Amino acid sequence: MQFQDLNDFFTQVRTQNVPVLEQWNYLEQLTDKFEIKKLELLLSDLREYRKKEKRKLLQKYQDAKKTETFKSLLKRGDSVPYIDFYEALKDMGQENKLPEDLIAIEGEKYLALFFPKELSSIDQLISHLEKLRPAEKEDKEEVSTFTNQALPSNLK
Repeated sequence: MQFQDLNDFFTQVRTQNVPVLEQWNYLEQLTDKFEIKKLELLLSDLREYRKKEKRKLLQKYQDAKKTETFKSLLKRGDSVPYIDFYEALKDMGQENKLPEDLIAIEGEKYLALFFPKELSSIDQLISHLEKLRPAEKEDKEEVSTFTNQALPSNLK
């Protein structure tokens, strides 16, 4: 399968139009068989894409309010803090000023409730690519080797 660009590839993965084997073949080509520098750049692009898609989903609160899940939450007397905050800020014309911690915590809960599968394939891809990165243990060993070296006598 041919892709117009990286965003097209990410979109095809998100909408689950690309078989997993094809995803890996394409990624191997992009990263020269997962060379670390290209892998880091790819992960950065993928995280940025996820962030943009997450923002789009966070704005679909009207769709979420039409679901049976939302209606059953209201019947039980529960609320969805993300929707409450978003609507309150929207009434003031400041919906773009949602606190980052609200987006990180309540936004993720909101997505899990109302759009659980929308970002799952992207999350899986990020997770798999993160596992390909070398462990940070190697970096720590280099630091500890340096600090364990004998110091000149006047520095002791």
